[in-house]
Amino acid sequence: MGVCYDAAPQPSTLLSMRLLCVLLLLLAPPFAWADTLWLKNGDRLTGKILYMDGTAVAFKSKVAGEVRIKRKKIRSLSSSIPLQVSVGVPARVVVSRIRDGADHGLLLDDGTAVSLDDLNRLVRPHHSNQDWQWEGHLDLGLDLHKEPGEETHNVHSKFDTRVFNLNWRHEARADYEYETEDDETSERNYEVEYSVDYFFHRPWFARLHTRYIRDYFEQDRRDLGIGVGPGYQFWDTSQGRFGIDLQAVRYRLAFDIRLDDLSEPVVFLLHAVGLGWDFQHEWLTPELELFANGQILHPQEYDIDHVTRSESGIRYHLNGHINLTLRMDYDQFKQDDTTSTERRYLLGLGVKW
Repeated sequence: MGVCYDAAPQPSTLLSMRLLCVLLLLLAPPFAWADTLWLKNGDRLTGKILYMDGTAVAFKSKVAGEVRIKRKKIRSLSSSIPLQVSVGVPARVVVSRIRDGADHGLLLDDGTAVSLDDLNRLVRPHHSNQDWQWEGHLDLGLDLHKEPGEETHNVHSKFDTRVFNLNWRHEARADYEYETEDDETSERNYEVEYSVDYFFHRPWFARLHTRYIRDYFEQDRRDLGIGVGPGYQFWDTSQGRFGIDLQAVRYRLAFDIRLDDLSEPVVFLLHAVGLGWDFQHEWLTPELELFANGQILHPQEYDIDHVTRSESGIRYHLNGHINLTLRMDYDQFKQDDTTSTERRYLLGLGVKW
């Protein structure tokens, strides 16, 4: 008499196998989802493709850090996430993963076969998934302008950071200035601002923005602005970003008028339309970066033509975290025939993360 065994696995066994597969996927090493470069000399590199231009691929790995590899040395490549791909002549821009197609060259997500030579440009989007990302700068600057015959010491610190994912972006900035002339404090002020953006239909977003300015030496001035409105993100990649926004702003300006030993507070409430911009991009080499951001306000009251606050400059990255910055701060206030303009040039040392 023979014994017959049922070869089909039991439901409990199937469930255990599925749980085991999920656990293995979660515990798999990060390089399982890493980008890959295959070189013509037979080497293979795993890590992250930052971007590719007409001459080289910027690639980051745990072993070698961030390097640039000439395109003529690359045989093939693949990406773990969708990249912004410019392909063909005339250029066609798509967002797609790239797979090594062996004899068929490279394959895009839609099954299109292309060769490496067909790829004009690759850029890694910042907004590729729902995972939160964090980046920012901290700069300490020295004012390059000094009045003749005056002993001036100044400290300018600037901090900006943003936390973002596919749909949301939070940005915060802070600026502190302290200056002494001939051992006496001549200026002390700070500025903080915060904005939150929601991408309801990328590249369009809605922004809520607030800014507070405190100046202790211009009649103890206190400015508070709150704005809301739409914005448009032209690009946001590993090489840089550019976006603009249009806001309806409620602005409160308060300062003290000092008469002898008395101080009388004066408050103005303004409604304004504001145009803001935020630009940052590599220039000539990956180590050089241009940046510019600011806002111009057009108030509806008191015959004020415009109020502009902006900064622009260039950064040189000594490595992945330390940089040198040359920055110009530009402020302008125009009312009727009166225009007040202030420019400040700062040289500083910064930290990037």
